[in-house]
Amino acid sequence: MHVSGSSVPEYEHMLPEILGPTSAENAVITVLLLRGIQAAGEITQATDRLHTFSTVKQVEEILQGSSEYPNGPLVRAPSRRRPPCQNRGSDSEHVSTKNGDP
Repeated sequence: MHVSGSSVPEYEHMLPEILGPTSAENAVITVLLLRGIQAAGEITQATDRLHTFSTVKQVEEILQGSSEYPNGPLVRAPSRRRPPCQNRGSDSEHVSTKNGDP
């Protein structure tokens, strides 16, 4: 969004108007955008200040719904797994997408 009459362009985040995410969905998407690939357990811990999840299953449900978004997936499971020594949290890991790319 550009505000006319301003000496510099001003921008506004349009995610809430476009997607209408809940606070839980917003927290998950924010953490993925800021931190990259995260397991559901890692997301649960990392979102604590944005939204408190009582179970990892709640995060997994949001990830599943976000991967099936009608206009294209907002997240996807990564195509390649971390080496076993680097696996943390849940068995499923997710990364945010932009036009289908990580």
